[in-house]
Amino acid sequence: MSRTKLQPVNDEAARLGAYVQQLRSERKLSMRGLAAKAGVDFSYISRIEKGLVGAPTARQLYKIARALDIEVADLYSEAGFVDPHGLPGFAPYLRTKY
Repeated sequence: MSRTKLQPVNDEAARLGAYVQQLRSERKLSMRGLAAKAGVDFSYISRIEKGLVGAPTARQLYKIARALDIEVADLYSEAGFVDPHGLPGFAPYLRTKY
């Protein structure tokens, strides 16, 4: 049985995943180590790094940012929650409202 390689859900998710993976590697953390430090499931970290989470929650990103010791705004920006000018993006409103 052959395995199919899952593709990132979109470019934003792929960018976020690469960013988290880079930061995790720089800090010499395993996925399980980051997950334990952030208080999230290890499979969630894996899915984020692979770009399979199209709409990560602000709460989960906050936990991951704190565990990586980075500004939460940096991770929010990579996830598309804010634009480069600091204004909220449209996607979080849709997730909250609908």
